[in-house]
Amino acid sequence: MYCWRITKYDPVFRDNEGRFKKEEWTSFSDIGRFYEGSQFTITDYLSIESKYINAVTSLMEYMNLFSLKITNVEKYNDSASHNQYISRSMTELLATIKNGDHIDITNVPDLCKLILRNHLWGKLSMSSMFVHFGYDYYMYIGLQKECPLKLNEIRKAGLFVEPFASPYLC
Repeated sequence: MYCWRITKYDPVFRDNEGRFKKEEWTSFSDIGRFYEGSQFTITDYLSIESKYINAVTSLMEYMNLFSLKITNVEKYNDSASHNQYISRSMTELLATIKNGDHIDITNVPDLCKLILRNHLWGKLSMSSMFVHFGYDYYMYIGLQKECPLKLNEIRKAGLFVEPFASPYLC
C-alpha cells in the first residue's frame, strides 16, 4: 500500500522531528480567529475543505471506487442540525450513519465535511484505498497503486503531499 499525508501544512515549517511550527488554524471552530494578522473566514475554510474533498473523490475515481466503507464511527455533535453550515443531507447522514455502512461517492463530500468539521469520525476504506482524518486537519490516504499524476494535481490545487503511513492503520 502506498501511503501519504495530504494536508494544508507546508513541510518547510516542520522541525527536525516533524512537528509543524507555524501558528495556523486547525479546525472549523477557528473561524473568526486571527492568524498572522488576518482573520480566518468561512470563505478561507471552505476553500481548503473543498481541496481535501476533491483529493478524496479524485483518488476514488482514479481507483475506480464508487463507495467507501466506514468503520470505527464516533459521533461527537448531535446539534449539527442547528448549524447554518450543515446541510439537510449532512444532518440526515449524521443521524443514520453506522459502522459498516458503504458511503456512495456522491455522499462522500458530505461525509468528509462532517468529519472535518468535528461532528463525526471514522475510518474510510475499501480493499484498494483508505482515507483517515486525524487531529488538527491532517488527512492520510493509502492506495494499492502509485498515482504520481493525481498526486501532482493535488499539489497544484494547493495541498502538500508527503509519503507517510497513517497512524490510524491499527
